[in-house]
Amino acid sequence: GLLRKDRAFLQFNVARALLLSSALALPYIALLGQQRSGENLGGLGILIIISGVASMLASPLWGKRADVSSRRVMRDAGLIAALCCLAAAGIAWAPGDWATSIWPFALVYGLLVIAHAGVRVGRKTYVLDMAGGNKRTDYVSVGNSVIGLILLATGLFGLLSGLIGAAGMLLLLSAIGLLGALLATTLPEVQQD
Repeated sequence: GLLRKDRAFLQFNVARALLLSSALALPYIALLGQQRSGENLGGLGILIIISGVASMLASPLWGKRADVSSRRVMRDAGLIAALCCLAAAGIAWAPGDWATSIWPFALVYGLLVIAHAGVRVGRKTYVLDMAGGNKRTDYVSVGNSVIGLILLATGLFGLLSGLIGAAGMLLLLSAIGLLGALLATTLPEVQQD
């Protein structure tokens, strides 16, 4: 009922669902890096270290911006995530030695971790500012339930990735993320002056 009554909340949840692509793309980049470079545990260790550093850098970057406009943070982070997905697919298809090292994939992976942190901070700040007061619990619980159902449906991505491969999945996730960023652009501004 809440989704039917509040069109802005419905629009937010659709944008949030599309921006899940930033989280879903991370394992595909790790997989491509491991496959193309031939590195196993060493490559995974590099990605873990890069992820930790990127997470530390992301928090202050996105937090301050979300206080000004969480809608713009979701948009910007979604655009960066879409570009990261395109870049990783491009690296995988690049000729020469580009795709035989873990480092180009690690760089894109780190940037995607930063973008995904922006999506998370933007959506959390947006829903809290949008709901305000006593409605926050309802908005958060309904939103999380919707996303939980969508995540169950993303299990179908596993079947699709078997058909189009990791690089193809990154192209698809890039398009989905771009749609999410565009939809976030049309959300109403909810920050209080």
